[in-house]
Amino acid sequence: MRVGYARIGPLAPAARLQSQVDQLRQFGAHRIACEQEPLTRASLLAETIRGLSPGDELVIVHLGAIAADANGLFDVLAQLAEKGAKLHARAIGVTCDVLSPIVASLMRELARAGNEAKTETTATGAAPSTAAVKRGGKGTAQAHTDRVISLAGEGMTREAIASYLGIGVASVYRILKAARDR
Repeated sequence: MRVGYARIGPLAPAARLQSQVDQLRQFGAHRIACEQEPLTRASLLAETIRGLSPGDELVIVHLGAIAADANGLFDVLAQLAEKGAKLHARAIGVTCDVLSPIVASLMRELARAGNEAKTETTATGAAPSTAAVKRGGKGTAQAHTDRVISLAGEGMTREAIASYLGIGVASVYRILKAARDR
């Protein structure tokens, strides 16, 4: 049996929820559970999964209805696997049978590593600017003032300076204008 699940966030218009319900009905969902809650409080999803039987198919319009990230999706897939049910995402036209525990673990680890890399890159990229601001100074572009002036004096173009130092072209112009105005 196809069981539909529709969810929108608390600030989304109700028409969006109705659109999901209509799409689920067109796809043949016999029962449809609907809620307008953030994912963190989406209790009807867990209740819907608990009510599934082996061979049932949980039908959703898009993955955002059931998970905010890959780990959340893997959690839902694991719950469906325990019930012997499938997941069908209408927006991407995919029906997913149970993943093997090994593949699910590998995919979860890849997702975790990707999230960790994004966090690390963000923290590393923001660290010099954050440190400068905490000291009462300007961000990273202003920290390059002496180098910008030096490179411009050597005849380097504004665009080349920006690219070389990893700052914006507008910052280069701003630094050089401030130096001229002094």
